[in-house]
Amino acid sequence: MDINQTLRKYKSIKPRYDKFTDELHKRLNELLSKANIKIYNIEKRTKSLESVKNKIIRKKYQTPLENIKDFSGLRIIHYYQKDYKKILKILKREFKIIENIQKPSDHERFGYRGYHYIVSINENCLFPNGNRYRGLVAEIQVCTVLAHAWNAVSHNIYYKKEPDLPVNITRRLLSISALLEVADNEFSALRKEEAKIKVNMKFKKSKRTPKYNINSINLFKYFSTDSVHSLIECRLERFNIKLSLQKPLLLFGDYYADEILLIKNLCHKIGINHILLLERIILREIDGGDKLFKLLRKDKLMIRNSSIELIDLIITLLVASNLDKLDEKILYNIGMRKDFAEYLLKMAIKADVIHGISK
Repeated sequence: MDINQTLRKYKSIKPRYDKFTDELHKRLNELLSKANIKIYNIEKRTKSLESVKNKIIRKKYQTPLENIKDFSGLRIIHYYQKDYKKILKILKREFKIIENIQKPSDHERFGYRGYHYIVSINENCLFPNGNRYRGLVAEIQVCTVLAHAWNAVSHNIYYKKEPDLPVNITRRLLSISALLEVADNEFSALRKEEAKIKVNMKFKKSKRTPKYNINSINLFKYFSTDSVHSLIECRLERFNIKLSLQKPLLLFGDYYADEILLIKNLCHKIGINHILLLERIILREIDGGDKLFKLLRKDKLMIRNSSIELIDLIITLLVASNLDKLDEKILYNIGMRKDFAEYLLKMAIKADVIHGISK
């Protein structure tokens, strides 16, 4: 294997990887922003020629251009551990995950709990100019701010080309990383408690609001009720579909605030002003949703592994049952993403859903 020849080849394709890295960075920022996931930063880099050369020598690769999977590399640095699952959900939806890299070593047993994924462009995603980057792969890392700090500091100590560190220094580093892990857990717990307090305060402030009128607080409370989840899941059983979110929305604080607001706006637009009427329409549309659910299951965008999120289900049923009152412009004006509005309308029209509100 000729290293110089490999480096010349990489030099010729590096500009393409530079653009790929930039596009990934831009797309990830957009996706996380739309999902209301607050992040500290998204780092990006394309491997330099020197870095590629060092890796080839260190790893003794025979076919480096095939073996090296992180020519493009990004790191999503988020604040709370719980956000990881939301971020992973976005990655799985937008990209094809080729490999989940987990290589724990002794010094990584504590503290740095980052996740590394080798990804490529998913054929079904809405990635801008995606065809330009077919065949390219990138490494996307996901970690908390504290895990990122641990990684940055420990990297300078562990990865220097020096003899193994003395046991007492290693032990002290492990103690620090364990403290960081405890801090990560505590921050996540505090966030959860804060979210509960915020929601409870909103409920207390809304005492004068008629109990069953359509507003964000009542919708949040209604969809957080276990009995409502059970009722909807019971109706979905005959389609072999279940709700993917098993815990009440209350536990997720403000994460679903935008979706709840969208449901409220939808209800007001189509003339639903009462929770009981909303429930009746939801159950009616589920019972008559054979064609719609068949299409959604086949499409695999909203129903995956026979599961659908409650909020996605409600929004879909409201749109599908009121095609005579809704169009793309109306949906966009009340807060729905343009691509999502187009998708829902297309599915509803295909299913030939009978629309109109029950009286």
